[in-house]
Amino acid sequence: MIKTHELISFADYIIKIMSYYPGKSVDFALDDILSLLEEKKSNEKLNVVRTQLSPFIRQKNNPLKDDSNIFDSRINDFANDIENRTPEEIESILNDAEVFKNVGTIKLFAKILGIKTAGRQNRLTLIKMIVKTIERSRIDKTIGNRSS
Repeated sequence: MIKTHELISFADYIIKIMSYYPGKSVDFALDDILSLLEEKKSNEKLNVVRTQLSPFIRQKNNPLKDDSNIFDSRINDFANDIENRTPEEIESILNDAEVFKNVGTIKLFAKILGIKTAGRQNRLTLIKMIVKTIERSRIDKTIGNRSS
């Protein structure tokens, strides 16, 4: 149950938001807010693979690049081409023990993608989480494209 002081805080917050839409209907204001949030989210999702993966991997002082036992150059190629792959292909590459030698490598890849991992996750759980996150990102992008 919500307490009265919390309800008052919510009402104040709603008043602040709606003050940006004087004379407009609530439906218009909420639709506008939703479209702004979807646009922001889709822009962030689209840029994750293109702008954050490659520069991170190509940095001079990148610890991943220096440790050939952990990081393979094929991971960079995979990261750059991830948008063009099906979920099944992504999962099979993540399961490839030659490229992703251990759980630590998969965790580093998840970190590059911006996915938070937990300490006790096993290889299969990490792979499923990465694939599902990529699928959700694609769904978000598709929904965002429909509304615009």
